[in-house]
Amino acid sequence: MASAGRPSLNSVLVTAILASALLTWEILGRILRVRTDVLPTPSRVLLEIWKEGFKLYQHGAVTAQESVTGFACAAFDQITLVSSWARTRPPERRDPPG
Repeated sequence: MASAGRPSLNSVLVTAILASALLTWEILGRILRVRTDVLPTPSRVLLEIWKEGFKLYQHGAVTAQESVTGFACAAFDQITLVSSWARTRPPERRDPPG
């Protein structure tokens, strides 16, 4: 168990593996000169996020609004449907002939 304020060995290991994977990806992407439309390097991804940040924010806000609106419409439809079912009387049961 990690003491207060000190990261555990597991979190340090995960961070080191992630950092080495990103560094390897960056180095191999530059050495092999992989086209950015095929597999951009992590630095290129961060650069594009920085350059297009406001546009990404705008599109993200629209997507979030549409998602919330869709969930609200679905919830309203379900509440309406369930309440109409609750008001209807089920048909009387008939025993099959025989």
